[in-house]
Amino acid sequence: MKKLYEYPVIFNGIRIVSYSSILVGIWYLMLQDSVSDKSVTKFGEDSWTEYLQQTLALLTASMFFGLAYLDEKVRGFAIAP
Repeated sequence: MKKLYEYPVIFNGIRIVSYSSILVGIWYLMLQDSVSDKSVTKFGEDSWTEYLQQTLALLTASMFFGLAYLDEKVRGFAIAP
């Protein structure tokens, strides 16, 4: 059975669609925050933009800790002070 990355056109097409979907989702949340009348400041502490920033920071930190746990050669890079 062939792996998906052995078909570069399909593999890259899936990557383009998934990355584009993530970026469009982020753009849409920021657009909703900029036109909402929830607070005086559009991008306050209770906005979707703030929640998205916290989620992406947690996801990034989790990925680096997972990388440090799985691969000892890059541990110094993954959790550098």
